Amino acid sequence: MTHAQNNSMLAMTTGISGQRSGATPGGYAPGRLARAGFTLVEMFVVIGIILLIVALAVPGVNAMVYSSNRALAENNLRVAMGLARDAAIASSRSGDGAAVFLFDPDGQIRIVPAEVVGQITDDVTGVPAGSSTGGGFGAPSALLTRPTVVRDVLAPIALGQSISLPRNWMVRGYAPPSSMITTEAKAPGPDDQTQWYASENYGGSNELAIAKSEGNWVFPESGFFDIDEPVATMTPQGRRSSFMVRFSARTGAVSRVDREAIFIDPRPSIEERDTLAMSRTDVDNAWKRVDWAEDTRKWAARSLGRAQSQSLEAEILSNNSNDTVLVKSVNRLALYDERRLARGLGGRLNQDTGTIYEAYDANQGISFDRTQFANASLDQIRRNINAWIEGDTSGGPGGPTADIFDGQIDEDDSPDSAMFTLQGYTGELTEIEQ
Repeated sequence: MTHAQNNSMLAMTTGISGQRSGATPGGYAPGRLARAGFTLVEMFVVIGIILLIVALAVPGVNAMVYSSNRALAENNLRVAMGLARDAAIASSRSGDGAAVFLFDPDGQIRIVPAEVVGQITDDVTGVPAGSSTGGGFGAPSALLTRPTVVRDVLAPIALGQSISLPRNWMVRGYAPPSSMITTEAKAPGPDDQTQWYASENYGGSNELAIAKSEGNWVFPESGFFDIDEPVATMTPQGRRSSFMVRFSARTGAVSRVDREAIFIDPRPSIEERDTLAMSRTDVDNAWKRVDWAEDTRKWAARSLGRAQSQSLEAEILSNNSNDTVLVKSVNRLALYDERRLARGLGGRLNQDTGTIYEAYDANQGISFDRTQFANASLDQIRRNINAWIEGDTSGGPGGPTADIFDGQIDEDDSPDSAMFTLQGYTGELTEIEQ
């Protein structure tokens, strides 16, 4: 055997011997099984670490989302106010502009830039004008003995101009004491002078109710209704109310006009519309159907004169119509998260409405959902809302069934709403420090 063959045999023998020794790093020793994965203890440790990271991250993410939505809500509020003010400045018809606040059944606040297009003489008893008993339209004018009031008529300035706030973000307007009473009307009794916010939340239609004499932060009660309810069965407690910020024509300053107005906002309802017109081809009557109008502002401007000449204001333009919202101007606004309001009051949101209101009830009308607040009285809930909006959030003696705030704002309070006032001449929003 040659020298080269001896070296080759020696190398092979050495390699085999080395493999059998099992001493190589990263190899395996004879008789031991290779590890295929984590042990149970190690797996629990990894899961625990992941859960800890998530627990630490979620509050930060939630806070970031909340802050982002709050900034978006405030920005949208300012944009909507700017559009309404610009509409007033640019008005060629000398009609005031307004930002009208609506709550839609889909759970969001909608701010609609609007314009005054005319006036009507409206009845303030809740009985359709032209009727001596409320049983129908067209009664002789001599039978009209109920008080009336002149109201402006507003309509959206253009299609698609409304601004919506992020879901759960709401706006309330401040209604000063006694502002819910229609003082312009010479009414015969206490039940005849109030229709703005005539829901049971604010004492119904009784001007002597304690809620009428107190200032209130009111919510747009425009999205609570029965889509199929005929107007003849609607009580004042079931009619829609909201608020607006009104700007003077040409100047854009905050208007000093504080009377109630009618805002045209057609509801998706067919009830009683067939009494106005059955077909679009009915040229003599089709104009009465606002749900057929392509432009609500143009429809309102053209319909005012025709409705007055035919005594149809009560059916299509007044507060007795299914297609209108009774509004009044305010100069203080509050922006907040409805979920935090509910928690602050010791309750929860109604699952159907996404608010502290219950779904519309034809018998009860529009109302807070008292079941979410341990059946506290409407006055207790109303006062607690006012206190929470104004920054009294620390709570006091009592609980959900009593006035849960201590009546004063101190270092223990953490205001959770942003309050704004409007500069009279510029119409700009200015946040109030709390």
